[in-house]
Amino acid sequence: MASSLLMHIQCSVCLSDYTDPVSLPCDHSYCRQCICGHVQASTRSDGKAECPECRTLFSPKDIRANRLLRNMADAIRDHVADLKLGDTAEDSAQNKLKTEVTSREHTGWMLCPLHEENLKLFCETEQKLICLICRDDPTHQGHKFVPAKEAANTRKGEVKGVLGFLSKENVELDKMIQQQVSEISKTEERSECLSNQISAQFEEMHEFLRKREEDVKKMLEKEKTEAVKSMRKNISLFEKNLSCGIEKQVTLLSSWDQQPDDSFLQWWIESGKTMIEEMKWSDDENSAKEANKVSPKGLSNVKDLHVIPHSLFLGPYETHLKFFVWKEMLETVKPVPLHHSMENNSDPYMRVTDSGLCAFRRSKTGILGTMKDYLSFTNTKEFLAREQPYWEVEVGEKLEWGVGVCARKSENGIPDTVLVFSREEGYMISRYPCEDEKDLRAIEVEVKPRKIGVYMDCERNEVSFYNADNMTLIEKTKCHFKSPHALCLSPGSYLDGKNIDPVLVCWY
Repeated sequence: MASSLLMHIQCSVCLSDYTDPVSLPCDHSYCRQCICGHVQASTRSDGKAECPECRTLFSPKDIRANRLLRNMADAIRDHVADLKLGDTAEDSAQNKLKTEVTSREHTGWMLCPLHEENLKLFCETEQKLICLICRDDPTHQGHKFVPAKEAANTRKGEVKGVLGFLSKENVELDKMIQQQVSEISKTEERSECLSNQISAQFEEMHEFLRKREEDVKKMLEKEKTEAVKSMRKNISLFEKNLSCGIEKQVTLLSSWDQQPDDSFLQWWIESGKTMIEEMKWSDDENSAKEANKVSPKGLSNVKDLHVIPHSLFLGPYETHLKFFVWKEMLETVKPVPLHHSMENNSDPYMRVTDSGLCAFRRSKTGILGTMKDYLSFTNTKEFLAREQPYWEVEVGEKLEWGVGVCARKSENGIPDTVLVFSREEGYMISRYPCEDEKDLRAIEVEVKPRKIGVYMDCERNEVSFYNADNMTLIEKTKCHFKSPHALCLSPGSYLDGKNIDPVLVCWY
């Protein structure tokens, strides 16, 4: 039995068990090393080779791994090894089997160990082979018997059916493995592509920021150069006046100390009087009492001079640099939230502005207040089926609102999946029409958003809600209806005038 099993996993080239089996388009299988050696030895001028068994032409690229055969070969080898191990452990059973096989070789039948008669019957009741004498034994009274050949054929049919089923299952599993391997490759390729795309987009932002950094630094350098130039010019003026003052001071000191008096008077006549006239001094009675200080009465070289204070200031680029640069960057960001406007659907309980960007809840409550808590919805004019659109809606500090997507039914849009907020219930995901509890579920939101981002993946029919203030994901969920979809929103209930603020579609 072991040898017959091993025959099914032998390569027809090397006559050994398959190692890394591969298949050709003609469905013949070989070891990869064997068929590659055959290709190298017998490749024709057109680059093709013949199958060693059927001579069908194939090219090296047609060789494909046969995982199913490899798994079967491994399973058969393990099974044969178990059989050999079992035979070694049970010597008595082996000897008995040899005896039975020897007897079978002579008679064509296995012999009953009790009566040494051919085991020609099969007891359906006990599921065992018996001889004709065993059939008449009281232990088998009332049992059902069939000929061994008939029982074997019946069971072989069952085994054949199971083998056919397993064969189909294994082929299908092998296909699924290959498909999954292919999907893994696609995922890895997609990941690499997205990684390159992310790097490219971040590089664009980095390039923009580097350029703006360079521009702002140039502006700073220009401001610094002009300020320092004025200050250095001022220093030159100070130094000129200082040099002149020192020169006069030295002259006056040297003349004031001259001896005798006639020499001093001679200096006075020649130049001293003129110098003093230019800088007349008069005693300040109050100041004289304070350490004999005097104050200039005439022209002063210092009085009209002043130090230029440092005044380097970049305005908002100093105090709000990140915000201003972010605003500038918005001009380069593509894509941005869609510039869609809301449809004026003539709802008596809601007003949409002429721009289509704002929606208000009217004060109407209906007859006897029956529509007091009615949620009016409106939607954008454009319905999208294949894109991945993104919108932002400002909800501010409203006490109640709804933002989501709607599906197009007939000519109108009906709400599909909506993020709803109310002061009593908190945040909820509502899927219309609400047929059971699963269509209305509460969610936790840590930070109250003032803006809601809505991302619609039409291909996967999923909608994601974001806190657009910090771009954190609030919830992602499947839509109830299929595309096309549009943005929809509700200003909420009137709440006796406490919820009159609008919901606003943001444009950037």
